[in-house]
Amino acid sequence: MALILPDPRLDMPELFIPGRQPTGPVVTTRKSYVTMIGAGRVPVISRPPSAYGTVINATGRLGAASRAGSYTSGRLKFGSINGANFQSDGLTMIAVADVSTMPSTLYPSLVSIMPTGEYYGICSLAIGSGLGYLYANVYAGNSSSTLFADGSYGVVTNDTDLAAADQVVMVASYDKSTLSLTTLLLGGASNGMLRDFSHAHSFGWPSGTCEINVGGYLRSTERCYYNNIYFAQVLEGPETSAARRADIARNPYQFLVPA
Repeated sequence: MALILPDPRLDMPELFIPGRQPTGPVVTTRKSYVTMIGAGRVPVISRPPSAYGTVINATGRLGAASRAGSYTSGRLKFGSINGANFQSDGLTMIAVADVSTMPSTLYPSLVSIMPTGEYYGICSLAIGSGLGYLYANVYAGNSSSTLFADGSYGVVTNDTDLAAADQVVMVASYDKSTLSLTTLLLGGASNGMLRDFSHAHSFGWPSGTCEINVGGYLRSTERCYYNNIYFAQVLEGPETSAARRADIARNPYQFLVPA
């Protein structure tokens, strides 16, 4: 008879609730290039690459978030990766954030790994607005082609299900042939809406130095996300199953357990 062990996250039940991050030390159960748990303006992070079992001392209050000080300053920089030496079969990207409209010239990201001066590279999860549009999207694989949360690919459309009153959980996957994006909307008129889209996306990795950022990036100027980011994580390996991405969206902290 198999022994069934209790879920260690039961010792920290907030791990089951999107937007309510852990309040004590946790460890990663899967290799991540960055893990950020919001805690006011002093976020708790694991610097890359964080191996299995890296301790992250999350001591902020429940629901605390990190955010840039302005649209043009305050991104969180967590080191860099040499793209020329980056060997990966794919990535999974997770973010929990409050939706906000941004100045139309900024197009900030929630979490990204990409060369300075670019808006794409290894990966980027973003919420943007402009030309009257509001949208969420993902870049991956050193390509300017992007997949949007409403299923559009390459050409931005206004995401009518997304609203500034929402909180969103984004889970993206890239396996070097397919780009996928799952979003769970919380609050507002679309509360509980779960969407999942995939598109063929065959590209490689950038060869230069790629900065790891949460809450923005440096292009010609700083492009920062001026709203709450509760959680951001980039994991080694893709999640190719829509069911698995949906499970992560409903429980984004599942790769963290109490230390």
